[in-house]
Amino acid sequence: MEDGLMRRLVASCRCQSCGHRYPADNVTVLGEEDGLWLLRAVCGACHVSAVVAAILRDEDPSDLSPGEQVRFRSLGPVNADDVLDAREFLARFRGDVDGLFPPGQA
Repeated sequence: MEDGLMRRLVASCRCQSCGHRYPADNVTVLGEEDGLWLLRAVCGACHVSAVVAAILRDEDPSDLSPGEQVRFRSLGPVNADDVLDAREFLARFRGDVDGLFPPGQA
């Protein structure tokens, strides 16, 4: 089961040589120990091979508090207007990064 998941994850990556995605059939699991996986992927377009190291864990990698997770989950996806608003805000902002965050959150 996990072998297939890891092969699909690597197949979602792009070849560093030509930019094509790796075909899942061209991804081979070389080994796994303590959640560290080594895989070999061969590009179907340019035939360059790559070795990929990946870590698979069941834990939540987020450093958000449970309340923050609930808050952000309820928001919609970022859209073009959100990006433009952020751009305009930063263009007008005068200060350093510390000034962007409330005390204790930088």
